[in-house]
Amino acid sequence: MKCKLCEERDEFTKGLCQKCYNSQYFQTNKVKVRTKQKEYYQENKDEVRKTKKKWFKNNPDKSRLYYLNNIKKYKARRLAKKISIPKGQICEKCGKKLAIERHHEDYNKPLDVMFVCKDCNMIYYDRNKLLQENLVLKKKIEEQRRK
Repeated sequence: MKCKLCEERDEFTKGLCQKCYNSQYFQTNKVKVRTKQKEYYQENKDEVRKTKKKWFKNNPDKSRLYYLNNIKKYKARRLAKKISIPKGQICEKCGKKLAIERHHEDYNKPLDVMFVCKDCNMIYYDRNKLLQENLVLKKKIEEQRRK
């Protein structure tokens, strides 16, 4: 049987392939998964850093491509850190909580920053990530239909 979502890989669990199942599980259990990831990172910082450094060293083509794709993001974040969040600043999105993070709508405008609370920043992050994943899945489905 083929996966119900991407229709390209063999069935793994509940009619979904491993990749689609993991993606769906993450979407329904975001808080739980992120909490576990943070806990693991805090307990194994040195090991995680060594592994990451080793991967970048062993995969120079991929690491260079990753850097080139994200260079605007890195530069914008570096500049944004220099902009201090005013004391008592309320979140520009929800207007309820104190702003503790900076958010870029467009990395081409590195100094155009919104001050948002953690919850609103996670909503922005999740929405953007979900949009990217959906675009990739749509492209794969279209390619398969053409065949």
